[in-house]
Amino acid sequence: MFATWKIVTNPNERKILVVNGVLSEEYKKELHLKDYEAIFIESFFEQASQDYQAIFSIHPLLERSAGLKPIFVTDKLRSKLGIFATVIDGYANSPTSPSVTNKIEKIYQNIQEMGIVHQVGWVDTKEAVLIHSFRFMISRKKFKMTPLLSEGSTSGYIIPFMEVLERAGILDISLRRLFQLKLIELGYMRRTRFLNKVYLCPKCQHSHILFVEVCPNCKTSDIQSQSVIHHFRCANVSPEDTYMVDGMLKCPKCGKYLRHIGIDYDRPTDIYICNSCTHHFITPDMNAICARCKETFNTAQLVPYDIYEFELTVKGIHAFASNEAYLTLQKDIEVGISSYENFADSLRILASMNDANDDYLVLGRLWIIGENGAVLPIRSDHIILQYVYMRFKNFKVATDGKMIYIAQLVSIDEEKSQKAFVERQFTALQKEMITFRLEHASIRYEIFSVTKSDFNEQFIKELKNISPTY
Repeated sequence: MFATWKIVTNPNERKILVVNGVLSEEYKKELHLKDYEAIFIESFFEQASQDYQAIFSIHPLLERSAGLKPIFVTDKLRSKLGIFATVIDGYANSPTSPSVTNKIEKIYQNIQEMGIVHQVGWVDTKEAVLIHSFRFMISRKKFKMTPLLSEGSTSGYIIPFMEVLERAGILDISLRRLFQLKLIELGYMRRTRFLNKVYLCPKCQHSHILFVEVCPNCKTSDIQSQSVIHHFRCANVSPEDTYMVDGMLKCPKCGKYLRHIGIDYDRPTDIYICNSCTHHFITPDMNAICARCKETFNTAQLVPYDIYEFELTVKGIHAFASNEAYLTLQKDIEVGISSYENFADSLRILASMNDANDDYLVLGRLWIIGENGAVLPIRSDHIILQYVYMRFKNFKVATDGKMIYIAQLVSIDEEKSQKAFVERQFTALQKEMITFRLEHASIRYEIFSVTKSDFNEQFIKELKNISPTY
């Protein structure tokens, strides 16, 4: 299964690495970036997983030593690659075919036109892999990311090239969502079209959820529905099973037989009966069972997640083409100023990260009270927002127009010290009201912490409510 390889030259004098099989690390050490200018996967296996391994072993998305080089595969794989077909530049029977030759020139022309510079001094991190993947896509002039409905996806939708990274085990759903939010905050990417609102498991953030109707009393799903019968003559109303006698309907109250619906009786509604506790009810409760983590929740606990189509902005294209995106995004993608909606999404993602530690989210919020006791608006260009960001550069910072919010994920050992740090900074801000030209106003604030396991949607809703006792 391990590969053999050779270098061939096409009609334009481009050197093409032709690989047959899975390229081992030993072979890759023999290759240098300058040795070849494109890749052609010649191998064809009976099992699709082996084909994927062959492509992964040298694909520019997963092997950064391959740079942004064009990659093609044998035409025999045309219908076998599934989602991986979205990160292939084409199919051909030969590495020197006209279609391959022309596409190689087109990609190198794109790289030149886009001004994509060579990566220098990059450190291998998950963020760097993501940044590189965006560079790969813009080198193909693919600027739009349209999520596709997929049964195998964690959220029910996939962005194809990111899904390739997830399936390769390089990227996880939490990092992907944080990365997308950060690109929007930086102006590198924008939402262009709303597609759908889905609901995710609050524990593992997966969409594979079963909805089960249960008894409001004992919470079992062993329930059944039946009609309620209204006997016109005596006005008795009770479930149908109370009327059944030897296959006929007989009123349990007056003993009369019911023969004609609409004349003797009607069925005004249905009722549920629990077979476990015999409880009668009109509307069952609904539970949600996550098929991945096996946990059960009520539907109010599910995490709403909006699915959007995205598009890189001109600023974003320039940032990824240069080293700007790398220098900016290699910093902590969990910090920065954002809208409250992005802030809430970031909290959900941080709280759902699967690790062994039950870390804390340390949060603070502050608002400004005017002379008349009213809450003053805080716009995105408000000077106090800039001061807060300067004091909390390692925190996520957001505003919803009336309050400023900060948040940071910390370990159990750091919780008390970080809350004390927030207290000191907020107190200092209170003393600087004249600096903000708000000498006739006052700052109010609250500081609290919550473990990841205790974080839920109700917490997010209450976070926006100003205490009536301010």
